Amino acid sequence: MDEKACSVKKLFLEIPEDCDRLLRWLTLNQDWRPVSNLEGIDRPRQGLRFIVWSVDLLAVGLVLRRLLPGLLLTILLASPSGARENPDVAIRTVGAEYRLSGTLRVPADRGALWSALTDYDQLATFIEPLTRSHSLEVNDDGSRLVEQISFVKVLLIKRESRVVLLMKEFPQTRIVSALVEGDFITYHALWELESAEEEAVNLRLEMKVRPKMTGPGWIEKRLLKKGVEKTMTGLRDEAVRRARGWSRRY
Repeated sequence: MDEKACSVKKLFLEIPEDCDRLLRWLTLNQDWRPVSNLEGIDRPRQGLRFIVWSVDLLAVGLVLRRLLPGLLLTILLASPSGARENPDVAIRTVGAEYRLSGTLRVPADRGALWSALTDYDQLATFIEPLTRSHSLEVNDDGSRLVEQISFVKVLLIKRESRVVLLMKEFPQTRIVSALVEGDFITYHALWELESAEEEAVNLRLEMKVRPKMTGPGWIEKRLLKKGVEKTMTGLRDEAVRRARGWSRRY
């Protein structure tokens, strides 16, 4: 068996689980790709090409396994029954505070949405503004302290903020959060889940915030509104994912 044949056989016996590594190897070894005309090729070489063809199929399977859940989620949210609606977010000023209210229809069951909403240690993996979120401690009454760090950008303006919130849960109904410490003078939020028609849940948010550092009012409003919109969208997408039983790579 020649040197190339030995290398292919060795790799086939040690097929890497890493899809990216496998695809890189196949890209660098184009001369071992199967050809349509096998006439004149001896049986050992045909066998080797069959092995590489099988490896190609395995690579395609690994790629589909990685991409298929995301593709199905996109198709589902684009369908009439799971139309990808944008959050309806309104913001107004009351004195030095900003009051925000948002609503979004989530095409998932209540349990899936509640699971996503209360997965404090993983929120940053599916809510874009969050760069860090973790539970600090759980109190005897069931309330808990949660630290969150968020980053929002509008045009050339960037804002990173940190808060420690006291979260009080009312199972599968609502969550009330209050500021303990952080980059806000005031920060109160109320999340509510309301039943909707066609196996969906309405997600509602009411917030009252006052940042310590402020800029022009129109900038503050855009930063806050964009943060809420991305948060609600991330929760919606994750709830749909969990309702369908699709796993996520953390």
